[in-house]
Amino acid sequence: MAKALIASALVASLAFGGVARAQPDRDAVAAEAAYFEGIEQYRSKDFAGAMATFERALALGPTARIRNRALLGLTRSATQLAEATPDKVCGRLDAIEAFVADAGSGAASDKARADLAVLRDRCAPPEPVAPPPLPTPAPVVAPAPVPDYTAAWILTGSAVAVLGASAVFQVMAFDAIEQRDAAADDYGAAQSESERIRAAEAAGRLDGVADVRFDVGYAMGGIGAVLAAGALWAWLDPPVEGGGGISVAPTFDGMQVRMAW
Repeated sequence: MAKALIASALVASLAFGGVARAQPDRDAVAAEAAYFEGIEQYRSKDFAGAMATFERALALGPTARIRNRALLGLTRSATQLAEATPDKVCGRLDAIEAFVADAGSGAASDKARADLAVLRDRCAPPEPVAPPPLPTPAPVVAPAPVPDYTAAWILTGSAVAVLGASAVFQVMAFDAIEQRDAAADDYGAAQSESERIRAAEAAGRLDGVADVRFDVGYAMGGIGAVLAAGALWAWLDPPVEGGGGISVAPTFDGMQVRMAW
């Protein structure tokens, strides 16, 4: 009978010990779940909710790895929230400091301490600022007249149109050359005198067409270049002093080009 009682006592002791060990394990699992929930809230920019969730994870008694990460999540959420609404963070600064005070060593803990320093600066009361002296009234300056860029826009549009037409004539000229070469091939393959005459006439006519198109394309290209130069001059030399245009000025890193429209 005594042996049975001793065995029962041993079984009960082991069972109670297993329950006692299971409770901390459940708390660690719950803390880890709360940590990942806080991560999702942080990513969705719910910084206030993330702070509360990270605090819950720390209060549950997480493992050392989760504790350092949850602590960093808490301070990062607080610094983000303090940028827009510092009042929601400064009232909880003591609780955050208590969590950071128990932080161990490691990169996450060091970053959490750095975040806490930022929060302390943001929550510090502002220093009194002396009122600035009364400004001296500035002299009234008449506004500068608005420059007129009508001519510059017209020249730019004309240059683009003429240069585009020049390119089209050049393409048409090359097309005429291809047709001329095809007519020359027909001349070589002709079986009768009449076919050779027609092929020769076509080749001569297409050769003349290609020359005319090249000449027109070159002429329009020259006109387009003149118009482009005029447009550049119109933009660089605005009609009103101090108006828009293009300015080039040296800087410490090189040259700075500024355009005003």
